[in-house]
Parts: sequence; structure tokens; C-alpha cells
Amino acid sequence: MPLPLPNLDDRTYADLLEEARSLIPKEYPDWTDHNPTDPGIILIEMLAWLTEMVIYRTNQIPDENTQMFLKLLNGSQWQLEGDLETAVQQTIVDLRQRYRAVSSEDFEQLVLQDWQETPTAKALGPFGVVARAKCISQQNLALSEPTAREEPAPGNISLLVVPQTLADNYSLLSFDGQDDYLEIPHSDQLNFANDHDFAIELWVRPEKVQSRTQETHNSILEKGSGSGGFPYGIRYENRSGKLQVTRSDGTNFATISSTKAINDDNFHHVAFVKDSSTLYLYLDGELEGFTEDITSDNTINNSSLYLGCRGNQSNYFQGIITQLRIWEGVRLQADIKQEMNDFLKGTEKGLVGCWDLGEGSGSIAKDKTANQNHGTIQGASWYQPNITASLLQGLWSFLDERRLLTVRHHVVTPDYLPLRVWARLYLVAGGNAQQVQDQANQEAQAFFHPVNSQSYWDGQGWPFGRSIYVSELYQLLDRIPGVDYVEDVMVHTHELTTTVLTQASSRSQTQITVQDTTGFNLGDTIQLDPSSSDQEYYTISSIEEGLKQLTLSSGLNKAYGLGTMVFRPLSFEITEVISNLEFKVNQVTGLAAGDTVGIIPTNSNPENREIDTVDFSSNKITLKQALSQAPTTGTKVVQLGTWREERSKPKDTYQFIEKELIRVKLKNYELVDFNVKLNLVIMEYIGEQWQLTS
Repeated sequence: MPLPLPNLDDRTYADLLEEARSLIPKEYPDWTDHNPTDPGIILIEMLAWLTEMVIYRTNQIPDENTQMFLKLLNGSQWQLEGDLETAVQQTIVDLRQRYRAVSSEDFEQLVLQDWQETPTAKALGPFGVVARAKCISQQNLALSEPTAREEPAPGNISLLVVPQTLADNYSLLSFDGQDDYLEIPHSDQLNFANDHDFAIELWVRPEKVQSRTQETHNSILEKGSGSGGFPYGIRYENRSGKLQVTRSDGTNFATISSTKAINDDNFHHVAFVKDSSTLYLYLDGELEGFTEDITSDNTINNSSLYLGCRGNQSNYFQGIITQLRIWEGVRLQADIKQEMNDFLKGTEKGLVGCWDLGEGSGSIAKDKTANQNHGTIQGASWYQPNITASLLQGLWSFLDERRLLTVRHHVVTPDYLPLRVWARLYLVAGGNAQQVQDQANQEAQAFFHPVNSQSYWDGQGWPFGRSIYVSELYQLLDRIPGVDYVEDVMVHTHELTTTVLTQASSRSQTQITVQDTTGFNLGDTIQLDPSSSDQEYYTISSIEEGLKQLTLSSGLNKAYGLGTMVFRPLSFEITEVISNLEFKVNQVTGLAAGDTVGIIPTNSNPENREIDTVDFSSNKITLKQALSQAPTTGTKVVQLGTWREERSKPKDTYQFIEKELIRVKLKNYELVDFNVKLNLVIMEYIGEQWQLTS
């Protein structure tokens, strides 16, 4: 006799509604309006309907539940078909076939590292290779179905949202081991005699397999070479994967080798320190070894400093080098360990050279210190990590198995908003313009810094996803010593795009080959070699992204060499002509009184003028000097310069500085000459819900 099935759907919508309404006088005696128009009654009706649906579904037995009930009864999973011989063979297979157990070694797990637990991540952001999960063939697995579980799978996933540090537009200097190097010209600040203490720091990630395995070592860094001495050198022993620091006077060599290998495809911090007569090697902030400095004063030389090869251009290194810093004086281990992840401004005491090596394009590596020992890149390319489509799909699939039935989810790369901030500062009488300018930039850098915001945001960096409020920028700038008041703080979302020529061009050529076409669009106005006083502008008529070629609407007026900067300035379009002195444009965001703009008609040479006033309500621009002829609708207006000179107000009562105070790209927080990077966002499964932390 079968067991009777209980009827769980034993209450109708009317029953539930009546039961709820009957409880109102008891639970809420002050609630006297029970008419259908009362909002409370409307909510009760909705809840009664939802409850009825839940009860109805609870009373059903879906097919999946039926299958689960059968499994609980331990019934046979096989439906026997065919004659007796087939049944016997199947039985033998079930009884005698051996199945190897599956262990964790069968899987290559997909791992996303928690950035904050990676010692090199705070400063650099680069990560190692993320391995793809491998599938195991089902032919060697048991034939039973996996046990179903209602709760989510245990563990957590760290979801990396990668801005410029890892995305398209952030770059690191990569050396391929084939004639690639960075040359920094000789200067007295980079030369250390025997009685001078120094410290050299950098981040490095060698390739696991070096292209020139016949060489015993590849040079990461060296000051000078040849028969003479050199004050310092850092080398990579490609066979053992270990580091070596050395110093020589041409006869005697003082050398330290690391005990640990660094060929694990991760970034490592290296510090080479000379303290009196002792040399020290630190790896990731830990002491690896020390030795006596047995060299003489002959280590000094007038040779260039080389990254990626020796001074005689041999022993080329294969890998990535970034964040090179050279200090005059001793650096203690505690200081190295504490500050190796910090971003430097270039004004730190004892810092004589600082190259971030993160420009992303061009052939110049800028020195952030006042010494301005800029390096020249030969052959090395800018490495641009990126999130692959397969990785995004893997994240989507992982989350898809754990989402609620009615929830839609998306995993996308970040959408970055490039910003600029402008401000006009009025100084008190006797205020020092340069000091105010420096202080304003320092405060702005700290305010927008993603990880080390000093007195702002509890020192934890810019809160991820937080909006920028102009009122806060007024407050920030107004409290700077020497500032009387602040006007015209503007935030706009334009971005300057630059790239460089990778092939030299000739006169009348209409097609140019560039390093990267990202950010350039059809119809854009571009300028080649913006540092030239003879400014020329061209319009893009087509783009070949695969070939990285830009086709121009007209031929070049002159030849340009390899490495020439290709610049896309802020440009606007005239929508209404009032006179030779006034006209309206499609937008004025980013323009201000005092800007220099180029008016580029299609049939004559451009004319440069300074803006007198900008009317933001009508998008009208008034020039200080009239054009030789009235422009036409559609004429391009290109912003040429935004840096102003110091001026005086009437009666010489106040001074003010009006300049581009902050140049912000949220991809890498590029603040004037200061580059910092937003490192990560982590989404973790904690408890029974996903939590987003930054």
C-alpha cells in the first residue's frame, strides 16, 4: 500500500489574506484603515500572493527531485537492455573494472592571487602567469553521478579588476635579450668613489628561459664596463636563476650571489648597498649576503649607466625591469623593507636617480629627480599585460554556478574615466608662488593617491569607486598656506593620447606606422613632434589597427625620424561664427582664459591665439586678438598650451597662478609628473555572501 502524499498546498490566496488581516487588530490596534487602497493592505495582498506561490511550488515534485529520491533509495543506475550475454558482460564490467582515484595532482588549479598578500604587488602590480584549468578525461572516472549540494562550493575567489598597472594602457619596460638596453648618460651623481656609500634598488622579473643560455650571466644593470672598473653592477645567472651583485676596479672583484633563485616568473625587489667597506645584497627586503669591498678608487668612470646589458653592450638580459632608484648614502634594511613598495616623488633626501620605467611609450625614460638624467631606450619595448577573454569567461563560469536563480551577473574589465582638474589660486600679499604651486601639487597627489594618501582617507588611499566632488577640491586648495582664495576649479573628462613612430617617414607620405593606435579615431586632429616650434597638424582618414598604421588626409610637410612623438591634442569644433574674435564651439570643457589655441582652417595655415574669456553657459570663446579672417563652421580649435605665467591683479594686491594643476587618468593616476597606480579590487566569498573589498 503506497504512502499517502500530504497536500502541502492547503491554503489559498484568500485564506492567507484573511488570516493576515485578522491579525491586524491584535498586533497593530492603531491600524484602522483596512480598505484595499491602504498601502499596508496592498503589501499584505502582495505577500499573500507570494506566499501562495511558494506553497504551490513546495507541493510540486520536479523531475530532479524524483531523480534524487531514487538515488536515496539506492536503486540501480543502469537500465539493462539486450539479451542475457549483454547483461552478463555489463555485470562483469561493474564488478571487475578498476577505476583510479582522482587526486588533487590531476588538476592544475586556476588561481588568482590575493594582491595584498603578494609582497611585490603594492609597488608594481604585475602578476605572474595564471595557469588555465585542465580537464580530465571521463573515461578513467567512476560512472556514478556526483553528489549534489545545495550550498555553494567551499573556498573563495579573488577577482582582480586590473587598471593601468595590468590593463591595456599601463606598461613596463621589457627586454627580449636581443640587443635591447636602456642607456642613462654619465653624471657625477651616478658615480661613486671608493669612500662613497650608495644604495641601488630595482624590481626585476626575469624570463624563465633566457634566449642566450650559453652565457653564464646576463646583466641587469651596470655602470661602465671594459678593462676599467665599475662602481656597481647587478647580474642574473641564467642557469641557476640567482642574482649576483658586483663591484670592480678592473683587477679586484667584490661579488655577492643570492641564495634564492628568482626564476619563478614573479617580480622581486633587489637592493645593492655599500656601507663603508662592506657590500650587502637584499632580496625582497631580506638580507641575502654581504662581503668586504676589496676594490680601490679606480671604480669611478665616465661611462653610461646601462640597464639590460653590460657597458660594452653584451650579456643582454631577458625580462622586465622597473622602479630603478639610486641613493647616495647607506640604506638600512628596515628602510628598504618599509619603503620598497612606496611610490617616490623624486624629492626624497639622498635620492639621486629615480626611473619608474612606466611611461608606456616613446624612447625616453624620465628621471623623476631634479638631476633630470633621462635615459634613452634602445630596442626594448613596453610590456602591456592584459586580462584575456578566457580568464573573464572562467570567472563568469565560476560565479554562474553560485548565483541565485533570478540573478544575472556580468564580469567585465574596468571602464576607466580619464579626468583633468583645473584650478585658479589667488595668493595673499607676499605669497610665494612656487611654494604654493609645489604644495598644491603635493596635496593633490596625496588626495588622489590610491594606496598612500597620507592625511587623507585615513592614509588608506583613494576609496575605490568614490566620486570626485569639486567642493572637496576647493577645500583642499584653499587651506594651503599662502592661498587667499580659489576660483574656477573644473573637472573634465578629456584625455590626451600620444604614441611614437616606429618607422621613419618621408615628405609627402600619407601613411605613418606607430607603436600603438589605441585612443586614435577617424577624423582626429594629430600633431607630429609637438616640441617643434613649427607646428603642423594632420587629420586621420583611416586606421589599420593590425598594421598599427594611420592614414592621413594629406601628405606630410616634412620627414620625421624614428621615435617622433605623435600627439592628439584636445580639439573642439566651431559650431557658430560670430566674428573674427568670437565663435561658439561644441563644448568648452577643459578650456580656460589664458589658454593658447590653434584655429585650423582646411584651406590655410593655422593661426594661434590666446583665449580672453570662456562662456560656459553658451560655449562661446572670445579671443584676445582677432583672426586674420573669420573661421567657418566645422573648423577645428586645438588646445596648444595650458601652463600660464605668474601675473598680477590690478593695484598689485594679489598674485595668482593659473595652470593645469592635476592631470588625472584613473587608469594610472597620472598626476603631472607623478605616476601612481590603483592596484586591485578583490571580491571574496566570505560566509554565505560575496563581499567586495578594495
